[in-house]
Order: sequence, then structure tokens, then C-alpha cells
Amino acid sequence: MIAAGAANELREFVELADLPAVLTLMGLGGIPSEHPNFISMPGMHGSYASNMALTECDLLIALGVRFDDRVTGRLAAFAPARQGGPRGYRPRGNRQEPRPRRAHRGRREARAHQAE
Repeated sequence: MIAAGAANELREFVELADLPAVLTLMGLGGIPSEHPNFISMPGMHGSYASNMALTECDLLIALGVRFDDRVTGRLAAFAPARQGGPRGYRPRGNRQEPRPRRAHRGRREARAHQAE
């Protein structure tokens, strides 16, 4: 949300619906830590309250987030009341793949290659 420039919209959404907010490491700062709706980070580096909020929630809205094993722990035990799967999910394979690295060339070889 921060990288997309939508932190203000996220805060407005949380306030309008009076939702508890749990932010992952990359989302910290999207809602100020002193905000009354902010709980904490989830997962092994988060708080008990934020982990219980994810475990016990009726509806989980996750925006711009990727849950890794440090957040979910054992995936089968993560948010056991959930139904269905992610919506609007973009699998990693759809991202632009990085270009393969070229073998290291010395300066002479690089200049000769540029001259070609």
C-alpha cells in the first residue's frame, strides 16, 4: 500500500469501516502505530493480539500482501475458519522474469563486444 501511494486510502478505509488493522513488515507506516485501529505485525515477529485477530477473524481482507511462512506458520493451521482462497491473486510466475545474467567479461572483452 505504501509503494502504491495508497496509505491514506487504507487509513480512510480502516477508519470508515472501523476495522482492526494488522500490518506486515512492508506495510508498517501505512497506518500510524499510535492509531487506535492498529494492532501490530503478524507472525513470529508480531504480537499475540495480531496473530489471534488473524486466527479468529470472520473476514480477512489482505491488500498488497504476501503471507510467507513467518506469518502463517503451518499453513493448515493459519486462519482455520477461512473459506475459499485469495481473490485477485497474481501468482509469482506472472511477474516479469529477470533477465539471465551474462558471464563476467573483462574490460577488453566488453569493449570488443560493444564495437561489434
